[in-house]
Amino acid sequence: MMKSITLLLALFATVTAARVPTTFVAKNSALNIRGGGEIGPLDADLAIQLGKAATSAYIAGSASKYIAGATGGTAPQLANFFTGDLMALNALVTAVACGMYGLTGNGFDSLKVGLVTWAIAMGLKIQDAGGVGNTGDVVKDNVLLSLIGVSVLYIVYA
Repeated sequence: MMKSITLLLALFATVTAARVPTTFVAKNSALNIRGGGEIGPLDADLAIQLGKAATSAYIAGSASKYIAGATGGTAPQLANFFTGDLMALNALVTAVACGMYGLTGNGFDSLKVGLVTWAIAMGLKIQDAGGVGNTGDVVKDNVLLSLIGVSVLYIVYA
């Protein structure tokens, strides 16, 4: 129950932040964060496209596993990869990020919403592990999730 409340409050904060009037934006351009960083060929557009592609693969893998279970068949091994925990989390993050951007329609970047959602997911994992004191262990156990979060953080705010 507490996780649900935390997730709802975080989503509410994201929507609220997306609707902040531009009059409250810093007037000094030195205080603005540039954004638009790149890691080799990986930029904001490619990151969003990769997220959407992985979400499509997750949906296809889930459908394959469901149909195989209903018909008594077997799903391909690739379906198991695409329906793992990381891919499920990516599908949720991408759906929320793209959905929030579509709902607000004010230019609040999908990648920024995705970054906040990744941070919420990592925060919930830290909470499940027993709190902030176990952050190092959580990062070690979720290396790929941590690398994705840091990469997106760099792309959004570098």
